[in-house]
Amino acid sequence: MFAPTTSTDAVSGAVTGLTAPTLAPFAEITVRDMTAELAAVTAAKVSAENALAAAVANAATAKAAADAEIAKLKAEAVAAKVASDSATATAIAAKDAEIAKLKADNAAALAALKKAFNALATKWNKANPKAKVTLVK
Repeated sequence: MFAPTTSTDAVSGAVTGLTAPTLAPFAEITVRDMTAELAAVTAAKVSAENALAAAVANAATAKAAADAEIAKLKAEAVAAKVASDSATATAIAAKDAEIAKLKADNAAALAALKKAFNALATKWNKANPKAKVTLVK
């Protein structure tokens, strides 16, 4: 039988396809404080949740202020429209009254002119029976 051979030379024991052998295998183990890490992550999470809650509260306050401002502007717009409609109606009524007055004044002036013409035409017709002038109706 053959006796197994051992080698202390790392190079002579290398086998193709396997990891290279090492002369002094060791591992470094870093000790971590998982409790402290968990506490730090938990504190960061709580801080983020608090910041989010504050942001949500600020957004709700801002929305309420914006809604109040919108309601105020809508009320002002409605009041402005009512005032505008009232001013428009007043202006239309004043215009219609002015037109009616002008029509009445024109009708009165025209009636006076016709009356004066007819009076003059009547005098003419009496003085000149052969060259009569037709009266205006």
